[in-house]
Amino acid sequence: MHGAVTLIVALVWISGSVFAFFAIFDALRHSGAEWAAIGQSRIVWLVLLVVGLAGGLFTILSVVYWLRVSPKLYAAGRATA
Repeated sequence: MHGAVTLIVALVWISGSVFAFFAIFDALRHSGAEWAAIGQSRIVWLVLLVVGLAGGLFTILSVVYWLRVSPKLYAAGRATA
């Protein structure tokens, strides 16, 4: 039983870490103009995502980024293209 719990925790940790790394790469991919268009700071979000990754809050911050910030960045990118 202990091995199964350890495996589940490890899988959640690994998948959450991968999710956070993709959020960091996505944040870096968008231009400064896109960030300015949505009124958010790239630096603040990168710091939040990196600190969250190091501190174990990666899942919460990544979900917030993917659901609230990333769609706005993509919309801003389409509007400026």
